[in-house]
Amino acid sequence: MSLTYILVDFDNVKPSASDIGLAHSDKYRLAVVRGPQQTRYEADLAEALHAMGNQVTFTRCAKAGKNAADMQIAFHLGELIATLPAGAHRNTRFVVISRDKDFDPLLMYLQAKGLDATRAASFKAALGGKEAEPRARATRTRAAKAVPAPAAAKAAPVKATAARKAVAKKPPAAKKAALVQPAAKKAVHAAARTPSKKAAPDPIARVIEGLQRKGDERPGKRKGLERFIESHLGRNLAPGQIDALLAQLERDGVLVFKDNKVDYRLPRDKK
Repeated sequence: MSLTYILVDFDNVKPSASDIGLAHSDKYRLAVVRGPQQTRYEADLAEALHAMGNQVTFTRCAKAGKNAADMQIAFHLGELIATLPAGAHRNTRFVVISRDKDFDPLLMYLQAKGLDATRAASFKAALGGKEAEPRARATRTRAAKAVPAPAAAKAAPVKATAARKAVAKKPPAAKKAALVQPAAKKAVHAAARTPSKKAAPDPIARVIEGLQRKGDERPGKRKGLERFIESHLGRNLAPGQIDALLAQLERDGVLVFKDNKVDYRLPRDKK
């Protein structure tokens, strides 16, 4: 049986009782992580969580701070992965429910390791529910009620007559626009033939490109290389991401570490 672990960033997303009801199944395990400032649950939410029994666990951060709940979730995610039996990752899914995109680099790293780890902004998105359809149906219903059928039938001939008059009295400017139209079509076709911009390179490609530009000024030791990667990619890196990048570059043969020294074997710069 497949199993899905749902880790909720309660500081970022407040699920409803109906959301929790979507996870009432043996194939789900729920972990709610909250900061110390979150001291209460709504009554209907508390009842829905209580009904899950031992399928739900609660973690409260000991101290408030920026990304405190995020770090707790990242650590708990590592604990869950570490306790997986051999081969169990094929039938196990991990979903972090949060609108915070800082989780994405960590989840991308886990995906590269072959794990099914993703982020969703809501329970419905995480479990395959649909949110937009009911609102769309309500909009169509109101639009249908707004225009009575007899009035719509009377309006049709008037609109058709007005359209025929507008065509008969086409101003000179409209004729000029018609002459310019072929040139506009050519511009559209030319734009269609123009290749789209390439997607932004991944972190590993960005690191390699930055090291190529450094030339002989590349860091000679591992600590200096770590500081270079941190400044090159920005300081909003997930825990362990720098070590993961270095490990991948070493597996790819781009870097060779001898004690604390770095030997570079970068690919030739194509520029």
